[in-house]
Amino acid sequence: MIVFFNLRGLVGIVLAWAIATVPVLVAEVSGHGFSDEAALMFMPVAFGLFSSLYAFTYDRCDRRGLVGSYWLNMKNFLYATIWQHFGAPWADPHTSKFVVHPQRRLCYAICPLALNVYLVVLVSAVFWFWRISTDDLSTTHAQHFRHLLVCVVAAIFATLYALATRDHRLIPPLAEQEGGG
Repeated sequence: MIVFFNLRGLVGIVLAWAIATVPVLVAEVSGHGFSDEAALMFMPVAFGLFSSLYAFTYDRCDRRGLVGSYWLNMKNFLYATIWQHFGAPWADPHTSKFVVHPQRRLCYAICPLALNVYLVVLVSAVFWFWRISTDDLSTTHAQHFRHLLVCVVAAIFATLYALATRDHRLIPPLAEQEGGG
């Protein structure tokens, strides 16, 4: 069985769904509901932003940076999953092969949660370009562009948060923990 999520990722998804859905539901119950377009704009952005912020707060790696650390965490997660399910051994620390670091943490649900805000931007951009190519110019294009702009601002905010918390996400390298320093 291939694992598509871990417990940390599932918690992040549930919390992000609650944060994205509860304001819309409360507004509907109170009679001051969102319009359908506003709800469709708010929920994916709130979901993507919160799940990414949750991941940037919870994930840990011994490599500094964003892309390199998440690439290493993905390899760590996949190798540990393969080892757990198929019995493949962890790599030997005396060779140049990859070693699974037990303290690396990654919130994962189909993809790393840290990517969710960027996926929302990508989907919004594709949808916006598709709408422009299929329709004539109208006021809906401005609304779709506003949605894309909100998604980009959310992605910039998440990236700034990730850069601000990169030292918080660092763990000591495996060699330092074993005394090999």
